[in-house]
Amino acid sequence: MDTSNNQAQTEQHTHVDFSHRLAPTNEVTDSIGLMTDRALGVLTLLLCQFTKGGNARLSDELIAGALDAAIQEVEDIKSIATAYEQKSR
Repeated sequence: MDTSNNQAQTEQHTHVDFSHRLAPTNEVTDSIGLMTDRALGVLTLLLCQFTKGGNARLSDELIAGALDAAIQEVEDIKSIATAYEQKSR
């Protein structure tokens, strides 16, 4: 029984285009700058939840979602930097 064909079929990956999240210039530094701004924006809004000036308190679920969004943005920055480094070798 030839399992190589079945294995090849199960190892296929779906490639999703996330270029809309990157800078239109396709410059690494521009994309990282945009991603950093997004993460800092989320974290700055969250900071207001824990300082004396904060008005309405967000739910724990919203805070967790916002923190997760910032973490994912930082992970994306790391992935771009890693890919750029590997391409530069």
